[in-house]
Amino acid sequence: MTALYSKLNHFYLAIRSDAFNTLLINYLFVAYVLSLTLSYKLDRIIAGLIILLFLFNENLKSKLKISLQHPAVRAFLLFFFVVVIWSISAHSIELALYHIKSYRYFLYPIVFIAMIRHDFIDKIIFAFLCGLLINVLWSYLMFFNILGSPFQMSEHLPILTKPDHALFVLIGLGYSIYRLFTENDNTVIKFLLALFIMLESFNIFITGSRSGMIMYSVMLITVFTFIFKNSLFKVFLFSIVLSSIVYTSAYLFFPPLKKHINTIQHEVIQSFQENQYNSSTGSRLGLIAYSLPVIKEHFFFGVGTSDHIREVHETITEAINLNPEIAQKNRLKEVFRVLESGKLAFLHNTYLDIQIQFGVIGFLIFMNIFYQIYRYQNYSRQIYALLAILICTLFLIGMFPGANFQQQNQGRMFVFMISILMMTKHTPQNTKSNISYNSVSNSNKEANT
Repeated sequence: MTALYSKLNHFYLAIRSDAFNTLLINYLFVAYVLSLTLSYKLDRIIAGLIILLFLFNENLKSKLKISLQHPAVRAFLLFFFVVVIWSISAHSIELALYHIKSYRYFLYPIVFIAMIRHDFIDKIIFAFLCGLLINVLWSYLMFFNILGSPFQMSEHLPILTKPDHALFVLIGLGYSIYRLFTENDNTVIKFLLALFIMLESFNIFITGSRSGMIMYSVMLITVFTFIFKNSLFKVFLFSIVLSSIVYTSAYLFFPPLKKHINTIQHEVIQSFQENQYNSSTGSRLGLIAYSLPVIKEHFFFGVGTSDHIREVHETITEAINLNPEIAQKNRLKEVFRVLESGKLAFLHNTYLDIQIQFGVIGFLIFMNIFYQIYRYQNYSRQIYALLAILICTLFLIGMFPGANFQQQNQGRMFVFMISILMMTKHTPQNTKSNISYNSVSNSNKEANT
């Protein structure tokens, strides 16, 4: 019994030890980012383990103090408090609690920024790229009917949904292009990066992501702006040339792409000219059209957490009662399908979701997250600054067609990647923590030697 108690006590002390605790959590960070590219459930288990271990850390108080001083952590926390406070006026407490729960990972930056070790950032990015490569290669195998997928989300997508897959591919592309142009890698690495860029670029188009196709050019402009800061001509030239090559090749060699683009064009024209919203693109435009009256009526404070779907649905119903012709020819069938999809319902436009629920006050607090990212100057490496700005820019554009923070993995990936990339260059000193960290670093060096 004494021996068992001694072992348990030794394990407890080891878990609490800052050096071991931090090291273990950082390996879990690697597993966490990989899970976000390969699963829709595993990340929650890993996040739970990370938080549990964090609570055991012997320097918990000092780490919390450091983390809460970070502008990004404060921005995420502030918006989470808005979600909680605005739930007081919610029509359905059960639904409001569901929405609060779906935003809970906005609290995670407290742990991410407090615990990330600088030497693990590249490991995390590498794990992300590995998970991304698995998705891309598997997607090609599905495209050429070589291999199927038991987890298939849609055509040519083995694991992730279109929005997640497209966003992750664009992040990987941005990193790869920037590294190809700026890092002094050997010839083999540069060849692999070029091959990776080619595979990822065409993958955006064969998977049929509309937002991905549009944001491809945005990604190029952002990356080349970082590479050629002092030459707008080079930014313009490289962006136009590479975009033209990829877009033209994809259009000529992937026949479904041409059909897909023509379909989108037809749906947009129908929506504007005939108020026909019974299509994928049309439903998004219809939701915007019927959300505007709700925004106007509840401009400053919104309708409350989770009540945005109900309010838009009632607005459409009232419009139909006043003018029955609106409902003719099934023009709103797809719009109603989106609104009546239960707890998972959202307006396919994050700006509308936020504005209608929390009003302009909550909207500005939400946008403050992006403001803090853009104004941050303490990135430890230029490539981390690029990734943070690129992710932020892609999300700001992707939120128009529907990038959503509550569902799927893109919101979790956003919060995690931004947190680790914005790790402060100079962490406030903590003697106990520094001694532990240095001892681990020295032991690692000795082991490597």
